[in-house]
Amino acid sequence: MKHNMQLDRRSLSYVMLAGIIAVVAWMLLSARPAPVSVPEPVDSGSSEPEPLAVADDNIRTISEILSRLPQLVPTEDKDAYAATSIWFASGGYIYVEYARASGAPDRMIALREPDGALDSFERIAVYYAGENDWEAVDGQDMRFAYPPRELYKLNEPAARWEKQN
Repeated sequence: MKHNMQLDRRSLSYVMLAGIIAVVAWMLLSARPAPVSVPEPVDSGSSEPEPLAVADDNIRTISEILSRLPQLVPTEDKDAYAATSIWFASGGYIYVEYARASGAPDRMIALREPDGALDSFERIAVYYAGENDWEAVDGQDMRFAYPPRELYKLNEPAARWEKQN
């Protein structure tokens, strides 16, 4: 009889274990994920402009620069030049690369918008193409303090300025 009782306890243990496994499996399989609420974005009042707005502002600035370029390039370059690249940097600094007499870009000027006003650009420096880099030949070299960041190049076939980076 002792042997029968042991068998019954063992069988009962297996049955209980199987029942527990079945309940846990049912709970896992029938459980549905709780709905997740995603908070709405909050306007933080950040003055950080949208990338598209910055691009539009840069295109307007390029147009203003090009209209004033005859007054901004050095006197010896006033007759024959063509802007090829325009770099925007922090601090209101802008670098304009240009070519003389339909050659390769061999000159650059550094401009600054004193108060972010489109109607006033101040020429800070003039650069000539050096052996490895631009060399400041007039004014103060600001490229290390305000390095060029956003490059725009003229797409001649499309007749428009396009952001390159």
